[in-house]
Amino acid sequence: MEFGYRQSWRLRPGPDRDALIGSKASTRSNDQMGRRLASTLIAVSLGEGDFITRLHEPFPWMTFFSNEPQRKFADEVVEVARGCAFVGHFGRLSITISAWEASATALAEGFRSNGSDLQYLDEPIIVQ
Repeated sequence: MEFGYRQSWRLRPGPDRDALIGSKASTRSNDQMGRRLASTLIAVSLGEGDFITRLHEPFPWMTFFSNEPQRKFADEVVEVARGCAFVGHFGRLSITISAWEASATALAEGFRSNGSDLQYLDEPIIVQ
């Protein structure tokens, strides 16, 4: 069974073609990393004890989160991994875990997730 419309086309050499090739390579790289991460999640899920605690081994940066964000991370990566497995593309899993790791890095560097360290302006200012 075939869905949709298929069209044959070819890009001419040039910057648009180079950008598309680069984009495909990046997508392929994200998908490969996502597949490795999905394999890691499967291995972690098969271990003994608490799943969230077992996630600390492959993702040690999780310790910068309190208990509730750790639970949210575990729930989200399992949900995203299931979705990725269903469609057969795992790039989104790689992106999701990278975003969580960036948040953990920000916390490690002293940024607060609740906004308590932000200063709000009464008037807008122009930044040059």
